[in-house]
Amino acid sequence: MGQSLVKSYMHIVFSTKHREPLILPPYEAELHSYLGGICKSLECTPIKIGGYTDHVHVLCMQSKKNSADEAAGGAESKFL
Repeated sequence: MGQSLVKSYMHIVFSTKHREPLILPPYEAELHSYLGGICKSLECTPIKIGGYTDHVHVLCMQSKKNSADEAAGGAESKFL
């Protein structure tokens, strides 16, 4: 019997409150690493994490075990 293969990618954007430029270079790498760890704990594979001083983009491959809502909501609740 055939099988179905699916790869779902999620692009999540977080911004600072009032788009204040709070993500400064000394903290940027640590923040990106932290977000990658959250993705891994939700069994999602982080592809690329980046952004600017007032927002962060996260591109990850969604886990087959979690819905998109669970993954995005889990990342948001752990980050905030």
